[in-house]
Amino acid sequence: DVGDIKRRLDFLFEHNYDINDFVLVPVGIAFSWSRKINAHLNVARTEIQRDRDSLEQQLKRRKQQFASNVDAFTTNVEDMTHVGATMDKTTGTIKDIGKIKKQVDGLREEETTLTQEAEDLNSEEDRLGWPLSDFEALLGAKKMFVPFYKLWGVAYHYSKAQQRWRKGPVCQLNAEEVEKTIGDMWREVYKLGKQLEDLSPLASKMALEIKLQLDQLKHDLPLL
Repeated sequence: DVGDIKRRLDFLFEHNYDINDFVLVPVGIAFSWSRKINAHLNVARTEIQRDRDSLEQQLKRRKQQFASNVDAFTTNVEDMTHVGATMDKTTGTIKDIGKIKKQVDGLREEETTLTQEAEDLNSEEDRLGWPLSDFEALLGAKKMFVPFYKLWGVAYHYSKAQQRWRKGPVCQLNAEEVEKTIGDMWREVYKLGKQLEDLSPLASKMALEIKLQLDQLKHDLPLL
């Protein structure tokens, strides 16, 4: 504390103590530092502000790129409304289901990446004292994507399972497990068909066709 040093030095002078350079040099350095401190503080404040400005600019650019990525994701989800598939009514096989499943899985990965990035952006906003963004566009796209992801997931698993049920060795099937799986799938596609009725007639039609096939499988269950 410079003030305390000055009081001690005044005391020594007042009482005529012999003061040598061993005492005066450090005191002079302390007094000199006190005169320079404001300049050092101003430099530090300038550097801190420069760093903050840089972080804010980086965050703005990240948010702009994020918004573009969300727009692209939204467009891809909207394209799902035009995706349909053909089912062979005799065999129950769904044509191109593997390709469609790969497509929705890719969108799922994209959704996960965007969700994580949104959380990271919120963390950075909080660190800088900014209001947290709610990313409504991403939330809307995710909500739209849910029924498509569920439907084509069920369609893929149904297409695989029905081949095993119809063509696989009966002795390897568990009737109770098959009945439960069919019941779960039936309820899911019934609900999804209703949800997608207006949003995507093609997807809704696929849900109905799966439901009809499951109805036939339920009818054949006693054979197991």
